[in-house]
Amino acid sequence: MSSSTCERHHMRLDHQTATYLSYDGPHGGAAIPIALQAFAHYRSPAFADQINSPAARQLLWRHIGSEDEVPATGALRRELLADLNRLGAWPARPRKLVVANGAGNGAGNGVPPGEVALKVTGPLFKGTNLLTQAEGSDVLVAELRAALGKPKDIVTSDLPAIDGAPGGTLESFGILADVLNRYGAAEVFHRSVNFVPTLSALGFGDLDGAGDLFVDVSGLPGEQSAFDDFVYSSMNTPHCVITEELATWVLDRL
Repeated sequence: MSSSTCERHHMRLDHQTATYLSYDGPHGGAAIPIALQAFAHYRSPAFADQINSPAARQLLWRHIGSEDEVPATGALRRELLADLNRLGAWPARPRKLVVANGAGNGAGNGVPPGEVALKVTGPLFKGTNLLTQAEGSDVLVAELRAALGKPKDIVTSDLPAIDGAPGGTLESFGILADVLNRYGAAEVFHRSVNFVPTLSALGFGDLDGAGDLFVDVSGLPGEQSAFDDFVYSSMNTPHCVITEELATWVLDRL
C-alpha cells in the first residue's frame, strides 16, 4: 500500500481504493543472510552498494552496513515504520488481502542451520565459506578469504535460524554462486533460503515481535494479523511465484 493512500486516509480524504492486495510482501521485514551481506562488504563494492541501498535498508529485518557491524534493524527501516505508525498504520478501508508464498503449517524449507551454503574454490576468494544462519551466541556465519585481503571470520549472536524458516524463498546463495562462477569456481549447497517469512507476509507484526517463525499459522487468531483476509501456501514456494492455489484464492476475492 502506498504511503499516499495511508496519508489520504489519515487526512480523512477519499483515496478511492477499494481493495489492497499484497503478494508475498515483506510487511514484517525480509531476510538476506548475514553471511552474504558480510561478503558484499568484504570485497564486492557493487554488491555492497545494493545491500546499503535505501530500499534494502528499509526492507531488511537485519542489516549490516559493513562487515564489522552487529546485525540490527537499520535507521531507515525504523524511520519507515515510525512514519507508518504516525499515519495510523493500516487504514480501515480499503479491504486488505495478503498472500504468502510460504507454508502456513510451520514446516520449514529444509535448509539446515549452521551448514556451509556456498564454498568458493576459485582463485580470488578461495577458502571463503558462507554458512546458513543458526541460533546461539558467537555463531560462525562466514569465513571470508581473498587473495589480496586479510582473512576475516564473521559471527552473530541471538538470531533465529531464519534461513530455513517457512516463507517465500529466494536463490540468495545461488545468485552469488552464479556470479562467482563467471570468474572462478564456487560450489553451492543451498541455493535458496527463506526471504519473506510467512509471518511477515501475513502481517503478524515485525519479525522482532512475531514470535516463533516456525509456528502453525492456522492456530493463530486471525485478528492478530494487520489484514482483513489472508492465505498461505501449502508448501514453501519461491518469492512472488504465482501458483494455482494462491491465484485461485485471489480471483475468488476480486
